[in-house]
Amino acid sequence: MRQKVQPFKLFIFDCDGVLVDSERLTNQVFVDMLAILGINITLQEVMDNYVGIPLQDGIAMLEERYQFKLPEDFIVQFNQQSMSLLERDLQPVLGIKEVIAKLQAPFCVASNSHTEKVRAMLKITGLFDRFNGKIFTASQVKRPKPAPDVYLYAASAFDMSPADCLVIEDTPIGVSAAIAAGMTVFGYAAQTSAARLLDAGAHAVFADMKDLPMLIKQGGNPINSPNTADSQHQSTSQLMA
Repeated sequence: MRQKVQPFKLFIFDCDGVLVDSERLTNQVFVDMLAILGINITLQEVMDNYVGIPLQDGIAMLEERYQFKLPEDFIVQFNQQSMSLLERDLQPVLGIKEVIAKLQAPFCVASNSHTEKVRAMLKITGLFDRFNGKIFTASQVKRPKPAPDVYLYAASAFDMSPADCLVIEDTPIGVSAAIAAGMTVFGYAAQTSAARLLDAGAHAVFADMKDLPMLIKQGGNPINSPNTADSQHQSTSQLMA
């Protein structure tokens, strides 16, 4: 637990699932495309095992696990179909605009998605103006999450020490990346098990974005808001590790 609450000097947000509510939309496209090819995988399986992983890596894992080979144009078709759906249905995560308005320190986004997709999603959801010039992605670094590269790159762009940064993540892969970068990380457990985020090293978890400002203010100490995605961890889900 953080023994003394020190103000964070930089807030770093993941994009998919934290700023924009994209993950179930795009992964449903993925599941539907696989089904057409005769590969039956549930949306929940994809959400539990492949969210946060770069698309090419996730496909390689699936091909090895299920012993199949996807068509060469699968990624191109997936990107086209998922972007069409995002343009129609994508929404900002509920409460994120209010959270950003309350921040009293610099903030940015650091994503495993490619830069063009992140920019497009932020424009669709009306968040681009808040993050223009503050977008960092796996396209700009050598290694994607769970390596710490994109988080360290973002911190260096603001001339900040990792110890002064707070990361908001919603996947174990992202949490691991932030921990490897030496940063404090709060896990957003709206669609991910709180237990999995804590096991990955999250210092605190929360399930309602409106709780984040108070959690930040208290440095990750308990805020009596046990509304997490994993009820078995309600008593500890807001505690710093």
